[in-house]
Amino acid sequence: MRFAKLDTEAGPAQAGRFGIRSIPMLIVFKEGRENARQAGLMQAGQLKRWLEPHLL
Repeated sequence: MRFAKLDTEAGPAQAGRFGIRSIPMLIVFKEGRENARQAGLMQAGQLKRWLEPHLL
């Protein structure tokens, strides 16, 4: 799994391309396609539970 951070102020075109309208925004990509999206802050346990189904 890789994590990347997008500076939406420095890259507004990229933010628009991915439909980022709120911060924080987490997007899971699988084979180059969006597989899941979650807006808002999550605690560590919530983040782990949200990511687990996307690990395989």
